[in-house]
Amino acid sequence: MKIDMQKASLILFTAAFVIGCVGPWLLSALSEGIYAYHFRGHDLPGYTKFVLENRTMFLVIPVPFVALCLYALRRSLNTEAITLFVGILAFVFMILLFGVAAVALLPCIPYME
Repeated sequence: MKIDMQKASLILFTAAFVIGCVGPWLLSALSEGIYAYHFRGHDLPGYTKFVLENRTMFLVIPVPFVALCLYALRRSLNTEAITLFVGILAFVFMILLFGVAAVALLPCIPYME
């Protein structure tokens, strides 16, 4: 079975996205334990609570992209389609990455009550 470079790149970018989504899940799981210890008796910001309580969404987000990758492997691909797919993967990953960075930093910002 011969696999061309376009399909190989599609598989590699999708695998990198899946691995990249496991990172924020792991970071939010670790942050929950750290924040529970360090911020005992204090309320966490709402966005931080939301992400920490729903961190399994990071494991579910890649599922449609994996399904789309598997669907695309059955068809002939052109460079524009792969570029669009990789661009969407990068855009979604940056939103996740900066969202988790905000979650990690929000409890450390002092605010007045």
